[in-house]
Amino acid sequence: RRHEYAARLDEVARTAFLGDSSDIAVRRFATAIGAPDKRFEAAEQVFEIPFNSVDKFHLVVLRADEDTIGSIPGADDGDNCIVLIKGAAEQILERCTTTTADGSLEDVDETFRQRATAALVAFASRGRRVISFAVTTLSVSAGTPVTREMLDLDSLCFLGMSALIDPPREDVPLAIVDCRLAGVRVFMVTGDHAGTASAIARQIGIIDDPEDDDDGGDSESDSESDSESDSTSSSSDDAAKAVTFKTPSWTTDPSVPIVVNGHDEVQALTSEDWDTLVYERDMGAVF
Repeated sequence: RRHEYAARLDEVARTAFLGDSSDIAVRRFATAIGAPDKRFEAAEQVFEIPFNSVDKFHLVVLRADEDTIGSIPGADDGDNCIVLIKGAAEQILERCTTTTADGSLEDVDETFRQRATAALVAFASRGRRVISFAVTTLSVSAGTPVTREMLDLDSLCFLGMSALIDPPREDVPLAIVDCRLAGVRVFMVTGDHAGTASAIARQIGIIDDPEDDDDGGDSESDSESDSESDSTSSSSDDAAKAVTFKTPSWTTDPSVPIVVNGHDEVQALTSEDWDTLVYERDMGAVF
């Protein structure tokens, strides 16, 4: 199996794909493991919602034949369209009520959500860009245009998630150092998950943790990272520790790492908060 994967991976490396970097990465991986289904290539795309910062997902509707529809878990008799969705992992997970295992449907219960969220946090805290995938089907009469109002986007079937490595350019950390030496505070604005954003910000030097400067190496994060069995717990703690806008100490301790997460938190910032973020802190912040 590994030999087959290595051979396909070598072939994929020589294949040119079109699209943005995330789409290409997912397509390369799917091709390498032999996942793409040729039946979908013959399906007609009849509707699309491009990725945007509000929905945080990309959706396409394909009109397909009966055989292809039958391959979709939970498809009803008479359905003739497939709805494929990929996007921000937490946003997609919230919209899913079922998942699939070996072709059969299972309900998405609280245990499943906790496990999926733990995996998301673990990936994100390592700086991975996490994308979730989901599917559903619907019936649309021939000649009737598909609209968003026809779609039930709160009863999706969760298919899985992928974690992409999108490392910063090698010269970025040095540029951050030069900026800080010149007295310039650097702020990062991103649509990534808060855990991913804070991990990348740490990698390039925009934020760090006070205990990172402890030469003794006895900090909680250091001791946790030494144990592979505690990797998920450590990742969860790191992500939670980074999202510190809601903790009182951020206004009094200029070294506290700040990640302002989401539209609601940004809107909640007062003029005094902005003054503190921009003028009174030793470090930048991540939005």
